[in-house]
Amino acid sequence: VIPHVHVDSYCVYTNKPPGGAYRGYGVPKVALAYDCQMDEIAEALGLDPLEIRLKNAVEEGSMYHTGSRLHSVGLRECLKKAAEAIRWGEPSEPAPPGKARGKGIACMIKSTLTPSTSSASVKVNEDGTVTLLSSTIEMGQGADTVLSQVVSEELGVPLHSISRAMPDTDSTPYDITTSSSRSTFHMGEAVRRAAIDARDQLFEFAADMLEVSPQGLVAADGRIAVQGNPQRSLDLGEVIREKFNTKGGNVLGQGTIITQGGKLDKETGQAEITAVFWFVGACAAEVEVDTETGEVTVLNFAPVADVGRALHPVHCLGQIGGAAAQGIGQTFYEELKFDNGQPVNPNLLNYSMVSFQEAPDQVTPIFVEVPHKDGPYGAKGAGESTIAPTPPAIANAIYDAVGVRPTQIPFTPEMILRLLQEEKGEKVP
Repeated sequence: VIPHVHVDSYCVYTNKPPGGAYRGYGVPKVALAYDCQMDEIAEALGLDPLEIRLKNAVEEGSMYHTGSRLHSVGLRECLKKAAEAIRWGEPSEPAPPGKARGKGIACMIKSTLTPSTSSASVKVNEDGTVTLLSSTIEMGQGADTVLSQVVSEELGVPLHSISRAMPDTDSTPYDITTSSSRSTFHMGEAVRRAAIDARDQLFEFAADMLEVSPQGLVAADGRIAVQGNPQRSLDLGEVIREKFNTKGGNVLGQGTIITQGGKLDKETGQAEITAVFWFVGACAAEVEVDTETGEVTVLNFAPVADVGRALHPVHCLGQIGGAAAQGIGQTFYEELKFDNGQPVNPNLLNYSMVSFQEAPDQVTPIFVEVPHKDGPYGAKGAGESTIAPTPPAIANAIYDAVGVRPTQIPFTPEMILRLLQEEKGEKVP
């Protein structure tokens, strides 16, 4: 929380490849700087690194430097959970000869794409099955499952009765992009509205058949029933066939969400709404540094994110752990190398990325839930909150272990060894 902020930003062109979209869009580049700086400030003030972050963390209702109020920001909870997972405040186990151990912590905040639009359709078929039409792309993040869960919740149909049409701009409703961890929040809400629209239509049809008002009906187990009298019920297909008096027919529900804001004043950089929701997350690391070789081993790593509400807890943990794994890849391995301005490792044969073999043995992904008032059932994005704090958490842990702080990724053994030699005043070749 900083009451007085002035920022000038510049776009700089170089002879290197331009930056592009990547997980955490823009934040991993600066988090290493600002969160290592937090540790330096804490040391200068004689404060514990966790304490200084808790003292200054944004919270519900805080004013962001762009002029918008923050909501659903469980940053303090994330910091506390991360610290607890690595037993912050307790000394590390004694290190073997020639090695040293230390702990570090870091955090982040990031906005999502605003404004934006997402639309969805939910089609209830004459056999009682449901087809979901949306343009969100399933790329392994679990969108198919979560969006189907939303349909299941509102229509009362089992997941196995729901299928997703393949996204296609010719046939599925509009979505601006599958990025910025926006699918659960934006498309999830559009799907929820579409499912409610379809359900309301079905209730209107079934009300006449069951001789009750639509308000007296509930949807559950693939059927529409009278509240308090589940014996008086019809399955969804039966309702549709009876309504259209044919063997075929369907009901189509529509839903759209259009978010507002995000357009900052060009002179002041201020806006009442900068983003419709904010990611916050924290990471804590315990490392072991070989003082003879400069090799760093991550002994324990705890990435924590505020997900609003976890609609699918296992997927949330996968997203949090996966983002941290990518962060560890950036921290130790990923580097685009150049010779006379030309990249010399432009493919995955010689551009190093983290694999299961290099990943720490103990990674404990954790989520906290601070529901967002506008997200479906309180949910918001979870995919980017732990990639940015990963490098600074490890950098701070290295400093805690051996008293040197790497400031540029990747943290190679050569870099750490050079820093150790310089700290000792030794001549570095």
